[in-house]
Amino acid sequence: MHSYQDKRNERWFVVGLLLSSFILSVCASLKFLGGGPPLGNDNSAHLALATHLANLMRGSETNLFWEHSNLGLPLFTTYQWIPSVFTGLAIFLLPFVAPYTIFKIIIIFFWASMPCAWYLGSRWLGVKKTQALVLALLTIVIRDKWDVGFSLTSTAYTGLYTQVWGLWLLPLTLGSLERSIFKNDMAWPWAAIFMSMTVMSHLFIGLLAVIGLICLTITEPSRIKKASLRLASVSFASFLLCAFWLIPLLLHRRLLGGLPWLNDTYDGLPFSVISQAFVSGELLDAHRGAWMTILAALGMLISLPKSLSSPKTRATILFGITTLLLVGGRESWGSFYTRIPMHSNINPARYITALHIVLLSAASLSVSKLIGWFGDFVKARFGKKLIILFGIGVIGFYQWNLFSSTLRTIKWLDSPLHRVAAELAEESGKRFMVNGKYGTGSHFHRDLLPMLADRAQLQSYAMGYHATFSTYYAEHIKMDPVSLRLFNVNTLLTKNDHAVPNFFRFHRGIDSYKIYRIPDSENWSYFDVVWPGPAIEGDLRSLRPKISDLAPKLFQEKKIAFLLPERPISSNVQIPASKTSTSPGSVVKTKRNLTSYAAKVIAQKGAWLLFKMNYFPFWNAFIDGRPTTVHHVAPNFMAVALPEGEHNVNFEFKNPIEQKAGAIFSLLLFLGWVYFSARRRPTKQ
Repeated sequence: MHSYQDKRNERWFVVGLLLSSFILSVCASLKFLGGGPPLGNDNSAHLALATHLANLMRGSETNLFWEHSNLGLPLFTTYQWIPSVFTGLAIFLLPFVAPYTIFKIIIIFFWASMPCAWYLGSRWLGVKKTQALVLALLTIVIRDKWDVGFSLTSTAYTGLYTQVWGLWLLPLTLGSLERSIFKNDMAWPWAAIFMSMTVMSHLFIGLLAVIGLICLTITEPSRIKKASLRLASVSFASFLLCAFWLIPLLLHRRLLGGLPWLNDTYDGLPFSVISQAFVSGELLDAHRGAWMTILAALGMLISLPKSLSSPKTRATILFGITTLLLVGGRESWGSFYTRIPMHSNINPARYITALHIVLLSAASLSVSKLIGWFGDFVKARFGKKLIILFGIGVIGFYQWNLFSSTLRTIKWLDSPLHRVAAELAEESGKRFMVNGKYGTGSHFHRDLLPMLADRAQLQSYAMGYHATFSTYYAEHIKMDPVSLRLFNVNTLLTKNDHAVPNFFRFHRGIDSYKIYRIPDSENWSYFDVVWPGPAIEGDLRSLRPKISDLAPKLFQEKKIAFLLPERPISSNVQIPASKTSTSPGSVVKTKRNLTSYAAKVIAQKGAWLLFKMNYFPFWNAFIDGRPTTVHHVAPNFMAVALPEGEHNVNFEFKNPIEQKAGAIFSLLLFLGWVYFSARRRPTKQ
């Protein structure tokens, strides 16, 4: 039996190691903290969104819409909102600190404290102290070739900012589920809170938590009946806390467009690819010696005999097999994969994260066994601790190199992006365009420049990439004046020397950048008066190629096509043969605010007003102050029928009052439970 003092010393030993790991990570990241905005493909989009949310807060705006990305995105319905909202709140509350500095502080905090969260969560799951400590410290040194899994490079290179929030919460979620549902030594509302926070931080990591819970449940079926009421309570409460966000998301999934194209990883990674990556070390040890791969392989061999007696081991194996099958995607399972709930547009490569978790567990098991064997061999009082400290030193070496070399920033003081943004800001009522073909395809151009200029850019490959059908149309836009006016794009930004379409005119050069504009585009705007055209029936996704070709041709005739997605696919979608020679009217003046757009128009009888923003049911339109019907029109915009004459038309984005009330309700439930728990006192025996 260990004495109380021994347990206390052991506790402080663990705390000291975790604290040392945190401090080491922070110190290794100081150069990253002192630079400019972070590198990482999606990081600029997450930073831009958080900054926009801070602007909405400054304007006391509760209707959450973002104009800058992919022709306009309705927030709270398309993406993981907790990281964005809380980062935006931090930027709002700290106006004297640069937004990108706050953003980087949050990245450093989550990765530096990742071992703490995983140690606590694994202990809640019943993992022994030594193995839990090893597992926790190994979480920050994984390297995979795809940079999408449980690795620092997923944040530093791919920019998966919200994923790190979910990964931080995942072990606490699974641990609280184990303790509250099956062990019954934690109040079940905590499990509901952790689960809902994980889902709302990153929906895919929330899916992993659900798969993990299923594996924990079915591998020990004797506990199910006894815990069924608590399981139902946690499930219902978790859904209730997420309902204000999850219900609108699910109700409007038909409007979420998915990718404009699929690359190899989106098709899936077959077992042969994953196994080869594991054997070669590219799954755990890319660009270094395969030491974690060896430890994981040894751990899997050790765990096999335990699978007969340990439900947790069986649950881990089942979790690994399930996610290994799911990572295969369409490449392995064909169209059947898309019929799995929530998998029609998922990137199967994301399941590499789950495989990393399983292999981390195996590696930590083998290391803990080695520590035990060597500790017994040394037979010294501090033998095991000395071995642990030696291992920590080795891990710390990799940890320092990984943090100091992986987290990188743009050289902000040497960058001309501020001057480019100031020039682009002059015409904020129109969109601008960047493209890799013209040397401006990086996330700084696609996402950071719109933030700096407060001006919408045609397309991003980050936020909202999956969330709108307009991503497809922007990807396949035709480079001609008619198509560009349809999308309200009058400016092209290039870098270095690139040939541009001859209808563009050079406007200004800033260092290596060149800004081009379309002549006579001063009167372009988010609005155009048009004639109503044909109706297009059918599935919005299937119709994208046809609409992409049809919409500009109709617009050249000052016409628009109606979209009727509820009806069967029409076999005969054609442009009307006759052309309307008379003008339908004109836009006299426009105005835009954070979540509303207004136009003063003069219309002929039967004319319509086209609003070049993504269609979504939360938009409301008013003509001279009176509400009117908003129609879904091609390519993925909105339009209203106009009375003859001069009118003032307003489009306003409004989150439903039920959604706002639900968000407040969830927040009050969360705060109320935390307050109640803090006020509780242990019952005296």
